[in-house]
Amino acid sequence: MVKTKNRKKSDRGYESFPVRIIDWKTDYSLSLGKNHRFSEGPYWEHYCLELKGELLGPDRIKGREIKVMFLANRKLDQAIAHPDSIKWEPKALGGLTSRGKNSDFIGSLPFQLFGQILTMLQCDKTKYIVFGGEAMYHGQASIKDVTLTGEFNPEDY
Repeated sequence: MVKTKNRKKSDRGYESFPVRIIDWKTDYSLSLGKNHRFSEGPYWEHYCLELKGELLGPDRIKGREIKVMFLANRKLDQAIAHPDSIKWEPKALGGLTSRGKNSDFIGSLPFQLFGQILTMLQCDKTKYIVFGGEAMYHGQASIKDVTLTGEFNPEDY
């Protein structure tokens, strides 16, 4: 019989990944979802905010271009409004990957905030995104918090 070691997940610590926003666009679609494979009801909706940016840190990935994709999630609206109704333990808001020249983030934000975020972007009030989460390991990091802000001071993160 082969013995295996019980491997304990190591705590990789916390790391910040600030991004300067260079450009952005948004897409929206709505369709009848009767035959759509992702639909849970009669409608299927897709709302996406895509940003292009420059990573400002940490040093090993600083200066790389990053593609950031936020998907609107109506379930997050309900979970935030009624936290007692959550039947699962959230693990992350999204995932950041940076390998070679490619850096990407994909994650979710509450649907009801998208209008406000677009207004802030249009008025040039939001210039930075700061992701925070597990330190990057093998080019990946689970993101636990997201901050959209007009100013960025590296000492605050």
